[in-house]
Amino acid sequence: MRLLFCVCRQPVQALALQRPFQQLGQTFRGAGEAGDVQGGDPLGKGTGGPGYAIRGEFSANGFEKNDIKHTLGVLSMARSGHPDSAGSQFFIMVDAAPHLDGQYAAFGRITDNAEAAVEVSRVPRSMMNDKPKKPQVIASIRVDTQGEEYPEPEKK
Repeated sequence: MRLLFCVCRQPVQALALQRPFQQLGQTFRGAGEAGDVQGGDPLGKGTGGPGYAIRGEFSANGFEKNDIKHTLGVLSMARSGHPDSAGSQFFIMVDAAPHLDGQYAAFGRITDNAEAAVEVSRVPRSMMNDKPKKPQVIASIRVDTQGEEYPEPEKK
């Protein structure tokens, strides 16, 4: 999968540029109710993060520049109920979920082989913890900033 980052700077700074290699070897949690697969948890339980949070760059949180729709292949920041609680967890859409538009910080799109995320979502999962029975591991990450410099994220 290749990703194209756009619109939101905080997720790109926090996720892709500050810790891309810390994601290596981590697993995806199962498919979410919204038609997504979730990753980025250093604990692998859905509760971990980097120890800080970033501003939620989506319209319901006062950020009007993000008009990315949650459709197949879109990357978005996962968070708790608080709009400024995202850190390292993210989700990849495997189906359209218009109810997430403007509610979560979508920040990129898979540009090659979005079907790979769909395949991850179809792996049989444990009923106990929603994790895939066969771990779906992040084997490699490549971040192409196309020459643009990104500072550290603004931490909340």
